[in-house]
Amino acid sequence: MQNYWWILAIILSLLTSSYVYVNQFIKVKGSHLMVYRGLGTAVVLLPFAFFFAPIHSVAFYALCIA
Repeated sequence: MQNYWWILAIILSLLTSSYVYVNQFIKVKGSHLMVYRGLGTAVVLLPFAFFFAPIHSVAFYALCIA
């Protein structure tokens, strides 16, 4: 599964661009659009999270929070 990261990247790019395209018609407030974009990404990618081992490095999580 790690060799197919690019497929998920393409799907995510298409989904992100679809939010912007749909917003041209429905005129959602920009801050709401960013929240929906993040939630949509999380929902799509969450099932794939179980295929990967967790990262046990404290430095990784510190950089994510920063």
